[in-house]
Amino acid sequence: MNKITSNNIFKLNIDELNIVELCMQTPGGINKINPIFIDDFCEAIDLTIKKREILGVILTSKYKDFCHGVDFNMLEENSKFIIKKMILKFHKTMYAFKKCNKIIVAALNGSVLGGGYELA
Repeated sequence: MNKITSNNIFKLNIDELNIVELCMQTPGGINKINPIFIDDFCEAIDLTIKKREILGVILTSKYKDFCHGVDFNMLEENSKFIIKKMILKFHKTMYAFKKCNKIIVAALNGSVLGGGYELA
């Protein structure tokens, strides 16, 4: 499976050993957690969990830094209700990912801050 998520943030590549590389590549060169990132993360994880033949996942970044955490611009652009809903969706998906019985590794390259550290 070679797939890019709807908003082009996550690229999924599966190798011959059924290991998926899930590569973050947020447009603009910095991986930040915002509504678009969360939607694409959920899409990527859903695809990964549904494929029973996948044995493991390596979470990587295309850029020099892994993930800078929350995009603080989203705090100004969205209501508290929407932000809370997005955070709950993100955490629910991370919990499902954690419980999916696949080996999960985060390959950290460079800075990892806040929510990015939690993701790792």
